[in-house]
Amino acid sequence: MTEQALVKLSRMRNLQSLDLSENPLGATVDVSEMFELTDLSVRNTRTTELPKGLDRLPHLDRVDLRDNDIRDLPQWLFETPRRFSETINLRNNPISDLSSTHLDNYRKKVGI
Repeated sequence: MTEQALVKLSRMRNLQSLDLSENPLGATVDVSEMFELTDLSVRNTRTTELPKGLDRLPHLDRVDLRDNDIRDLPQWLFETPRRFSETINLRNNPISDLSSTHLDNYRKKVGI
């Protein structure tokens, strides 16, 4: 997907569902203005980080980030409410040791 296409996509503020799975994106998706988004799938897109602005979306029910190249998880993820973190699926990503440790501690803290 081109950078221009990703910019246009980021301006679609009323989307409720977005499925970009199986598309090599080439850049990180920006969802920071998609406040109506409830379902986001970026499975197997070769992304290396969580979508920009993901932490700003109040209505998410499902975030599929499986089968990517995500190693480092942002600190804000470990400070989110349990309900938010339960929506995110990170299976089959090469999560770094440090992020894995943070993730384990977070799970113990919130009871996941």
